[in-house]
Amino acid sequence: MANQAAIPVVINGAAGKMGREVIKAVAQAEDMTLLGAIDRNPEFNGKDAGELAGLSEALEVPITDQLEPMLGLTAQERQLGVMVDFTHPSTVYDNVRSAIAYGIRPIVGTTGLSPTQIYDLTEFADKASTGCLIIPNFSIGMVLLQQAALQAAQYFDHVEIIELHHNQKADAPSGTAIQTAQMLAEMGKTFNPSIVEETEKIAGAKGGLAEQGIRIHSVRLPGLVAHQEVIFGAPGQIYTLRHDTSDRACYMPGVLLAIRKVLELKSLVYGLEKIL
Repeated sequence: MANQAAIPVVINGAAGKMGREVIKAVAQAEDMTLLGAIDRNPEFNGKDAGELAGLSEALEVPITDQLEPMLGLTAQERQLGVMVDFTHPSTVYDNVRSAIAYGIRPIVGTTGLSPTQIYDLTEFADKASTGCLIIPNFSIGMVLLQQAALQAAQYFDHVEIIELHHNQKADAPSGTAIQTAQMLAEMGKTFNPSIVEETEKIAGAKGGLAEQGIRIHSVRLPGLVAHQEVIFGAPGQIYTLRHDTSDRACYMPGVLLAIRKVLELKSLVYGLEKIL
């Protein structure tokens, strides 16, 4: 049984790059205990989570592919449990519903949920009075970029978003780019008014069209981690905001903050900026 004063944490997608970072962060947090580590890849089944994450000592938490039994075990803890999910867009919706059904607070770092799925999960969490966090990006720097973009958008009528990620990312555009576009669109103004009749000689050359005329461009290449630019243009000037991730450790302060904050919630909250 975990220390009653510590937050029991289950990591889903534990063998992935983000999952391994979360293992290390949770193991080193004094107010948390790693109760379970889930991954569907049979290659890692039975391996110690700490050793897999590169820690100097084993955590005596074996990787398993059984999510629901682990959620059931976590639900028996006296302290409210948390599930951190860094899996795949095809499975994250069901993972979150299962966690809420067991009374476990989900934190979702996986992007690719559709607006309909997010709406359904919002209703499900509300009915269960269970906190849930969906965080497209856990970086404090990205939150600051988005806030700066909102300020700039008051003075610029032309803006485009470019997001660049490693070629193992399954969804495009990134959840962060979509969120940034949504935040700008909520200002109520239309961007990028056309002054010529435009023709795309190759479909998609101008990027994907989001709300209020905002364009998003996605790049997928090996060697990249996670990067985003928001480029504003006006006669005689260009204003560029850019955030670069060089190490996934930059997300961990946001992940740990989310684990602590989700216990205080009774509904679904979208975006790291809402809990800062």
